[in-house]
This record gives sequence, C-alpha cells and structure tokens, in this order.
Amino acid sequence: MVTVGQSGQRYRVIVTNGCGPLNSNASILTVNPNPTVSIDNLPASVCLSDGSFTLSATASAAGAWSGAGVTGSTFSPSAAGLGTKAVTYTVTTAGCTTAKTSVVQVNECAERHLRLNQFPAVIVYPVPNDGHFSIRLNTDLYTKLGIKVYNSNGQLVHSEAVSGVGYHSVIPVDISRLPNGGYHLYLTNNENGDVSTGRSILVLHR
Repeated sequence: MVTVGQSGQRYRVIVTNGCGPLNSNASILTVNPNPTVSIDNLPASVCLSDGSFTLSATASAAGAWSGAGVTGSTFSPSAAGLGTKAVTYTVTTAGCTTAKTSVVQVNECAERHLRLNQFPAVIVYPVPNDGHFSIRLNTDLYTKLGIKVYNSNGQLVHSEAVSGVGYHSVIPVDISRLPNGGYHLYLTNNENGDVSTGRSILVLHR
C-alpha cells in the first residue's frame, strides 16, 4: 500500500534471474493526497413546496454537484420529487477523486394544502393600514392570484393579478391613492376548484 508519506522518496526496481540482478534507473515517487470534502448544512428533510436552495460544501478544491433535483449548486425539492434523495459533491485533483454523498427527505407536507377560505391560508397585514399592506400565502395549492378591492358601495376600486406565487409568498399591495374608509378584499383563483373566495375588510386610516 502506497501512502502520502512515501511521496518524494527515490525508488528503483531490482529484477533477479539466473543471470544475476538487474537494477532499473531510480525514480522519484509522487503520491498525491485525495481531496477532502464535506457537505455543509444540508437539511434532513424539506417539503415538496419549499423553494430551491443553494447547496454548500467545504472541500480542498472546487468540485461539482450531482443528484436528483440538482442544477449547478442548487437543489429544487419540486424537481427532485418525493422520497429520499441523494446529493453528491465530487472533487478531482491531480487524478485523485473524492465524492461525498448526503441524503435529504422530500415530504408531501399535506398540512400546507389549504384552500383560500381555510385559516391560516391567507394572512393580510397590517390592518388598519395607510393603503400599503401585504398578503402572505400559507398554502401551496396556488401559483397565481387575482386581487380585487371593493369600496363600501360595492364598486371595484382596485384589481391586479399576480403569478409565480407559492407557499409563504408575500404579495405587497398599494391602494394608498384611495380615500380613508373600509374596503372589502377578495382573492380569486381558478386552480384546484376555487373561483372566488376569501374576504377581508381593509381599513385605511392615515
């Protein structure tokens, strides 16, 4: 077995047969150490609806990530799919390769499957406000949302549509141009059987 400690030493081969010994030219042995690799702070489990996150490793040289749901140095739970997923960081230097593998469990997290009219799927804050407020989604059933605001006379005074939302998305809304008073907020969506649902009373006070 050759070890790193033998690197730099001089060696020669001696072959002996019936004609006597034959010595080779001396050579210097170079033994390169294997790269060192450790994977940092990989969560043991995530939810399918969690956002992508950056993978991190400590290594003696730059390497490459691989595995289900891995693109570059980013892991996407939705791309990986449900189940136990292995992610590997591989480093090669001077012809020597070290690969470190860790696993992450991707779970369904069914408690996030809330419809818009189920608490706490939608949180509106602050109330009252000065016309600037936020809508936080605590559900993973929706990727888009229609926002409609009506005044106390039932007139539509604000409407907008947002897309690319998901669990824990925060949507800022600005209706500061409207006068002080009470307003009704409706959220609409045609995914998962919902057409129009969710109602909150907004109070503008400056």
